Amino acid sequence: MARSKTAEQKLALDDKTFKTIDGREITLSDHFDSKDFVVDDENGSFVKHDALMRVCKELFYILGRDVNIVQTPDRTNNMCATAVVTYILEPRMRYVKSDGKSDGKSDGKSGMNIRTYTFSSSADCYYGNHPPHCDRYFTAMAETRASGRALRFLLGVNFCTKEEIAGNPTDNIDADNDPIKPNTVMLIEKKFMGQHGITIEQIREQAKKPELGTLEELTIAEGAKLIQKLNRNLVKLTGG
Repeated sequence: MARSKTAEQKLALDDKTFKTIDGREITLSDHFDSKDFVVDDENGSFVKHDALMRVCKELFYILGRDVNIVQTPDRTNNMCATAVVTYILEPRMRYVKSDGKSDGKSDGKSGMNIRTYTFSSSADCYYGNHPPHCDRYFTAMAETRASGRALRFLLGVNFCTKEEIAGNPTDNIDADNDPIKPNTVMLIEKKFMGQHGITIEQIREQAKKPELGTLEELTIAEGAKLIQKLNRNLVKLTGG
């Protein structure tokens, strides 16, 4: 089947840029090509996890990667696995493009004072949202999804990952209106409020919702933006 014009337009990379967690604005076509995406005629383009990992290594030194399996699948939870993946990164001030050329800037390992970034994301996989070929690998798929979400958010790449899609990309999710997912609430409570002592007052300030009572009042989009802001401002918020 031939790709629709809309899908082709969504896949066009030359005029798109992405802004990484450390503020660099990068041209998408310098690091990605069409093989890094899966195109759906009706719903557009989805980036592959392996491509995100490759580009992350081109732009950052990965100093650490932590996987926390928050929930393992069993019959009492609809066989739902939930994972949190955390990356610790240091920017490469001289990054290598996909064609092997450098931008000529100084290397981040030359003794400069380079900031280290920590970024986490969570995802789940269960009977209701798994791809058909992963019906025995819920925990592994949850980890891959969480990793992909963390990578695309810290890179600023505005494409959903292929691995996050269930059998059909047309699940009618309205991120601006649908309530925040339970696994996202769990991540905020366990990592930011539990591990780092972030208060509900700080949550309200970062979410720009002074009347917020509970995390469950947030939408999917608000939850994703909140996690990005908490990761970005963690040192300032904790006084570290």
